[in-house]
Amino acid sequence: MIMPEPNAGAVLAHAIMQYRSGDLTTVEFCATYECLYNLEIDKDSLSPVHRSIFQQLFDDVIWYSPFPEDRARYPGYRDEIAIHLAVERAWHALCL
Repeated sequence: MIMPEPNAGAVLAHAIMQYRSGDLTTVEFCATYECLYNLEIDKDSLSPVHRSIFQQLFDDVIWYSPFPEDRARYPGYRDEIAIHLAVERAWHALCL
């Protein structure tokens, strides 16, 4: 039996749920989410509202750096707290 591919929103929401449950570290989540959003999902299949929410999260995720010296040199980099807050904003905006 061939199973249909999960929709883009479900795939991204699953990554968010894995991070929130502790199954993914911040490093793992950011790498996974960036890859999914950039390469794996069909963004055109998302509703405009969901696309905006997922895009905003992506915009934070791509600036994550686990290295304090990076964040000290360039204040645009995000730390774990900023990623956690961005994930929570997305989670609540999606009403999950």
